[in-house]
Amino acid sequence: MYHSREKETKEAFDRGAASYPYTVSDLRNPRFLHRCTKRIRIALGTSTENKDGKILDVGCGTGYFTLQLSKLYGEAVGIDLSKKMIKIAEISLKYERAREKVEFIVADGEYMPVRSNTFDTVLCLDFLHHVSNVPSVVKEMERVTTLGGKIVAIEPNYLNPLYAILCLLSKQESLKKFFVTSPRELSRLFKEVNMKNVTSKEVDYYPQLLLKLRRFPDKLYRSVNYFEELLRRQPAFSFLCSHFVITGRKRSDRIGLILTSPKIPNDCNG
Repeated sequence: MYHSREKETKEAFDRGAASYPYTVSDLRNPRFLHRCTKRIRIALGTSTENKDGKILDVGCGTGYFTLQLSKLYGEAVGIDLSKKMIKIAEISLKYERAREKVEFIVADGEYMPVRSNTFDTVLCLDFLHHVSNVPSVVKEMERVTTLGGKIVAIEPNYLNPLYAILCLLSKQESLKKFFVTSPRELSRLFKEVNMKNVTSKEVDYYPQLLLKLRRFPDKLYRSVNYFEELLRRQPAFSFLCSHFVITGRKRSDRIGLILTSPKIPNDCNG
């Protein structure tokens, strides 16, 4: 049974699926493709292939990011609560060469129909600020990750002034959501489920929605990217990033297993 906020979010994304700004076809745009590739490199810490690995994209939407991830991993799975988003993803990938390595599932990120310790990497992009029970989703992401595997969350930064404007224009966004998924709060949640090596890092400094503008001349594009790289080299300006990434590792040691294992009721003990 969905929480009221999940139900509202699902209905909103179902209604807006046909006009959702990002799809697999956008990857034909060299600028958009470069942006996605750079995000993956920063978020995962590598751009090398892991053909024996499995990755899960939680809240995958139309599947454009899942497709890019499938080029690095042997198997990629995307999960989303919106049936219409998943339908678009499946249609978009129908004629893609990677379709045999990509699977899409309609499911709630809080209750994923996936066995524990299945994926080497579990990632979500622009997803957590849409859910009502963020701690539960983070815990579920940790559950389906293999021992020693990586959990990655890429989220908007509410301190970026462009997102303040976006919140005024979009009914699906609000500053209240961004506060719940701030870098500090997500780092705390990652540590709360006993992940190790939890780190936070800025990803980019302007929303990729700008790349969808019809009139975005090359000179302006190069200038924007130039200033983005300048900001990236100055830690004092990291608070202005448009997106940040939180990463952590699922513990494979014995202590971690004990701390993350579900409690067994007393009447079940022999």
